[in-house]
Amino acid sequence: MKKLGLGVLGLGEGRSIISAALRSELWDVVQLCDLNEPLGRERSHEFSLDCFTTSLDELLANPRVDVVGIYTPDHLHAEHVVRALNAGKHVICTKPFFDDLAQAGKILAAQQAGGKAVMIGQSSRFFAPFARQRQHFETGAFGEIITVEAYYNADHRWFLKKEWAKKDAFKWLYQPVDIIRLSGSRLSQLKNWRTVFFAQRPNIGWDVPHERRKSALMPKHSWPRITSQ
Repeated sequence: MKKLGLGVLGLGEGRSIISAALRSELWDVVQLCDLNEPLGRERSHEFSLDCFTTSLDELLANPRVDVVGIYTPDHLHAEHVVRALNAGKHVICTKPFFDDLAQAGKILAAQQAGGKAVMIGQSSRFFAPFARQRQHFETGAFGEIITVEAYYNADHRWFLKKEWAKKDAFKWLYQPVDIIRLSGSRLSQLKNWRTVFFAQRPNIGWDVPHERRKSALMPKHSWPRITSQ
């Protein structure tokens, strides 16, 4: 079977798909792209690749790229999806697919014009617990589903270093909403309660590896809490 050539746009979050593709017999990582040149050099060194560019046009013009993985800031997803489709590439786009329904028409038209496949990277639904939950829904193990509660706990502090993540266009809801939709239910009412925790330990900085930051946080009951509805 011929490997699919993968081009990755956005090398921060895009690191995960690079790592996975290099371990797969189905993919060939042929192009990396990011405006952040130091980050591009870092990823190239990390994965022993020599295929980095800061030009999206160059990535899209590469005939070896069959699929573009899009991991750019949320508000750029729609633009980058349309450009990739218009260039004749299949698309994998991290969630959220786009942040404004007004963009849906352009994306749909671009997909229908070229007939290329588009996949949204809702990775959580492929994790074993959620696959098992889906099976329970399908077999009726829980009976009739009337209400579903979904929780998503993660250390999102690294997002808050990004200016675009502090704007209204950045959405926090897509993980739990996708878990709910995994039940096959059609949402009729949605209520969101977001809780943000802040660590008080002053010696835990952004330069500390993620795993060490998590293990060094204060016990949950001692964290100050801000909630919004």
